[in-house]
Amino acid sequence: MKLNEKYTFMLPIADSKNPMTHRCIKHLSQLSNIKIIVIDDFGKDEDYYPNEKVSYIHNTFSERQSLSKIWNQCIKECPTEYVIITSWRQRPTVKDIILMDKKLKEGFELVAIADLHTFVFSKHLTSKIGFFDEGFESGQYEDTDYLNRLYMNDIAIYFSNHCAEESARSTWLEGGKLNKQYYISKWIESSPVLIQIKQELNIEDRKIYEGTFEDREYLSFNKSELIASGVKNYYSKYNNKLKLKSFD
Repeated sequence: MKLNEKYTFMLPIADSKNPMTHRCIKHLSQLSNIKIIVIDDFGKDEDYYPNEKVSYIHNTFSERQSLSKIWNQCIKECPTEYVIITSWRQRPTVKDIILMDKKLKEGFELVAIADLHTFVFSKHLTSKIGFFDEGFESGQYEDTDYLNRLYMNDIAIYFSNHCAEESARSTWLEGGKLNKQYYISKWIESSPVLIQIKQELNIEDRKIYEGTFEDREYLSFNKSELIASGVKNYYSKYNNKLKLKSFD
């Protein structure tokens, strides 16, 4: 299968006027023949230069969605089975795309090359561990929650942060306290065990792609390649491998 038939770049953008977002779109469009779908807040097509590889979805919500909802929209709007979600700051290379494709073929079900700023996975995964939890109402901690669910379901990941990027301040720093409170209500980090005490708010979304894609075997989490030291150190503290779950 050709890469442009297998993958779609999903690019959420908060500000269509920011020159960095235009540099990101241009970079991705020159990178490969993979289609790009930009999801922005309050923009319009004429804010961007035309390119046959790029299409736009313009949200008209009264306020910005949470990062979990944005990423979930990326999944649902993506026309291909495999979703590459990338940030406006990241600048992946051809080698990065080849690496992501290679690692997926090796059996890693989520492959990240810039933490969860550029990552790829199959929609099939949502029928196993769910979508991003929409109980997180802003940004931060939803990424740790998702990785924890991969860990608890014994699914291997490739996790690196080597991808090049343009330096810019995160747009999600302000809501961290709110998301942290929700995270604490969901997870007990008690080394050497990690305990999940409730499921994601939008658990019914697990049914969306149920039976849509061919079922598959996953590598176990202990086969994960954790290149990013922070993630490697975090999961090295635990040893329960899906044995402790207690849901409300």
